[in-house]
Amino acid sequence: MKCLPFLMLFLVQASYSWSQNPGQVLCDEAPGNAALSVEPAKVSEEQSHEYKGKTDQDYKLSFRATRAVVTGFSTSVSALCVSAASARSKIDIYPVLLESAGTLEANGQFKLSFKGKSSTFIDVSGQVQGRTASGRLEVRYNKTLGATSTGLLAIGACSAKTTWMAQRD
Repeated sequence: MKCLPFLMLFLVQASYSWSQNPGQVLCDEAPGNAALSVEPAKVSEEQSHEYKGKTDQDYKLSFRATRAVVTGFSTSVSALCVSAASARSKIDIYPVLLESAGTLEANGQFKLSFKGKSSTFIDVSGQVQGRTASGRLEVRYNKTLGATSTGLLAIGACSAKTTWMAQRD
């Protein structure tokens, strides 16, 4: 029996993937007597699920998780910005859009961290337990709040801490 592997295009979670499944073969059992033997394409073990929820500050949040990875964490926080030089403070709405991936441990825990410009630090920690997830979010950054009475720029230290909860769609 002569069998030839073939490629099959299949749709998984709305994205196209090429897969050469060793179980999918085109067989010619006898000359002039062709037969097609096809096993169903297997869905990836890394199938992702979307989680949606809210922070305790009432901002929407979402992220995707597989058995091993958490990605696309997105929400906003209300951060308090304070400048000691100008005695000013203000509330700033800060978007959190983390495209980096974090490892989802076997116990369901994960951590995402970002360090960027203006002394920006974002830390997300959480735990996924079946259809629910919860955790903490901390954001710290610096921001110009305007000029002081002497004409110097007032730099504010901004920070926010919040908890969050989400459910799988």
